[in-house]
Amino acid sequence: MSTRLTLIPAIRKAGRVYPGKPGGSHDDIIRSKALGLKSKDNEHGFLTPEDKFLTREQGMDWLKKAKPALHKQLDDKDITELRSHDLTPRRSAKQRMEDEPL
Repeated sequence: MSTRLTLIPAIRKAGRVYPGKPGGSHDDIIRSKALGLKSKDNEHGFLTPEDKFLTREQGMDWLKKAKPALHKQLDDKDITELRSHDLTPRRSAKQRMEDEPL
């Protein structure tokens, strides 16, 4: 079991799940050259701390139980499907490049 306390972005394609990093985005996963994913024909979702894949809608349901304050903020904005940027503040391209290993 993971020690994470929140969701992380994940991509599911053809039954295989590609996890992202905490604070990362779905785009980060797609742009990873090692995975060879394209931006279409895949499902954006999230992994729970127990590594269960959730759709964007299921991610909102998970937040309602696990992170009610964050869920309320998003619900007040009429957000019904969770996006990776809803979980963390946006990082600039420079910040993302600094995070990439050499």
